[in-house]
Amino acid sequence: SNYKKATAGIPKGAFVIMLQHDPSAWKRSILPQTTAQLTLSGHTHGGQMQLFGWRPTSLRQHEDHGLYEQDGRYLYVTAGLGGLVPFRLNMPNEVTVITLHTK
Repeated sequence: SNYKKATAGIPKGAFVIMLQHDPSAWKRSILPQTTAQLTLSGHTHGGQMQLFGWRPTSLRQHEDHGLYEQDGRYLYVTAGLGGLVPFRLNMPNEVTVITLHTK
Protein backbone atom coordinates (compact mmCIF):
# COMPACT_ATOMS: atom_id res chain seq x y z
CA SER A 1 0.00 0.00 0.00
CA ASN A 2 1.15 3.53 -0.73
CA TYR A 3 0.43 5.33 2.54
CA LYS A 4 2.38 8.46 1.58
CA LYS A 5 0.26 8.90 -1.55
CA ALA A 6 -2.97 8.17 0.34
CA THR A 7 -2.21 10.76 3.01
CA ALA A 8 -0.71 13.46 0.77
CA GLY A 9 -2.42 16.81 1.19
CA ILE A 10 -3.74 16.17 4.69
CA PRO A 11 -3.11 19.33 6.73
CA LYS A 12 -0.56 19.03 9.52
CA GLY A 13 -2.31 18.48 12.86
CA ALA A 14 -5.53 17.16 11.28
CA PHE A 15 -7.23 14.24 13.01
CA VAL A 16 -6.68 11.34 10.60
CA ILE A 17 -8.89 8.25 10.43
CA MET A 18 -7.42 5.39 8.39
CA LEU A 19 -9.49 2.50 7.02
CA GLN A 20 -7.39 -0.65 6.66
CA HIS A 21 -8.96 -4.02 5.88
CA ASP A 22 -6.26 -6.14 7.56
CA PRO A 23 -5.42 -5.07 11.15
CA SER A 24 -1.96 -6.65 10.96
CA ALA A 25 -0.88 -3.61 8.91
CA TRP A 26 -1.40 -1.30 11.92
CA LYS A 27 1.93 -1.91 13.67
CA ARG A 28 3.82 -2.89 10.54
CA SER A 29 2.82 0.01 8.26
CA ILE A 30 0.29 2.50 9.59
CA LEU A 31 2.04 3.47 12.83
CA PRO A 32 5.48 4.02 11.26
CA GLN A 33 4.31 5.50 7.94
CA THR A 34 1.32 7.71 8.80
CA THR A 35 0.03 10.10 11.44
CA ALA A 36 -3.38 8.41 11.66
CA GLN A 37 -4.77 8.71 15.17
CA LEU A 38 -7.55 6.17 14.57
CA THR A 39 -7.47 3.11 12.34
CA LEU A 40 -10.63 1.11 11.68
CA SER A 41 -10.25 -2.47 10.55
CA GLY A 42 -11.95 -5.84 10.18
CA HIS A 43 -10.75 -8.90 8.22
CA THR A 44 -10.56 -11.31 11.18
CA HIS A 45 -14.30 -11.37 12.06
CA GLY A 46 -13.09 -11.63 15.66
CA GLY A 47 -12.09 -15.21 14.91
CA GLN A 48 -15.80 -16.05 14.43
CA MET A 49 -15.67 -18.01 17.66
CA GLN A 50 -14.41 -17.50 21.17
CA LEU A 51 -13.97 -20.06 23.93
CA PHE A 52 -12.93 -18.91 27.41
CA GLY A 53 -11.53 -15.68 25.93
CA TRP A 54 -9.46 -17.49 23.30
CA ARG A 55 -10.00 -16.83 19.57
CA PRO A 56 -8.40 -18.78 16.69
CA THR A 57 -7.17 -15.54 15.11
CA SER A 58 -5.16 -14.67 18.24
CA LEU A 59 -2.65 -17.37 17.24
CA ARG A 60 -1.76 -15.41 14.11
CA GLN A 61 -2.08 -11.81 15.24
CA HIS A 62 -2.55 -9.98 18.50
CA GLU A 63 -4.88 -7.25 17.22
CA ASP A 64 -7.81 -9.41 16.12
CA HIS A 65 -10.86 -7.85 17.85
CA GLY A 66 -11.62 -4.77 19.90
CA LEU A 67 -9.78 -1.54 20.75
CA TYR A 68 -5.99 -1.23 20.94
CA GLU A 69 -3.82 1.78 21.83
CA GLN A 70 -0.18 2.58 21.25
CA ASP A 71 1.33 5.99 22.03
CA GLY A 72 -2.04 7.73 21.91
CA ARG A 73 -3.00 6.19 18.57
CA TYR A 74 -5.85 3.72 18.30
CA LEU A 75 -6.91 0.68 16.30
CA TYR A 76 -10.45 -0.67 16.41
CA VAL A 77 -11.07 -4.12 14.89
CA THR A 78 -14.71 -5.03 14.39
CA ALA A 79 -16.12 -8.57 14.27
CA GLY A 80 -18.24 -7.40 11.33
CA LEU A 81 -21.34 -9.00 9.87
CA GLY A 82 -20.11 -11.75 7.57
CA GLY A 83 -17.66 -14.55 7.85
CA LEU A 84 -15.70 -17.28 6.16
CA VAL A 85 -17.93 -20.04 7.51
CA PRO A 86 -21.71 -19.73 8.10
CA PHE A 87 -21.61 -19.87 11.92
CA ARG A 88 -20.24 -18.04 14.95
CA LEU A 89 -19.71 -19.13 18.55
CA ASN A 90 -19.57 -16.50 21.33
CA MET A 91 -18.55 -13.89 18.73
CA PRO A 92 -21.77 -12.30 17.47
CA ASN A 93 -22.11 -10.15 14.38
CA GLU A 94 -21.22 -6.56 15.17
CA VAL A 95 -22.14 -3.12 13.88
CA THR A 96 -20.05 -0.46 15.61
CA VAL A 97 -21.04 3.17 16.12
CA ILE A 98 -18.14 5.44 17.07
CA THR A 99 -18.78 8.97 18.30
CA LEU A 100 -15.80 11.31 18.24
CA HIS A 101 -15.60 14.37 20.48
CA THR A 102 -13.18 17.29 20.37
CA LYS A 103 -10.85 17.81 23.31
